[in-house]
Amino acid sequence: MAVDEIATRLSTAYNDTGGRATSYDGLEPAGYNGWGGYGFARLVNGVYRQLDSKEFRGPRHLPVELAPSP
Repeated sequence: MAVDEIATRLSTAYNDTGGRATSYDGLEPAGYNGWGGYGFARLVNGVYRQLDSKEFRGPRHLPVELAPSP
């Protein structure tokens, strides 16, 4: 499954259920597929871009440039 498809599925779940918080704990192994840090950023930003509400709490341990402001 591609990173973009995972991001779409996650954002759809958050939008459909009203979820407004998440943790990407355990995401580190996603970098082993050759995408490295780019894969992390693409997943996190891909989810954020597709959220209906930008009032969303994400991972605080990620660098600021990976968590875009609303």
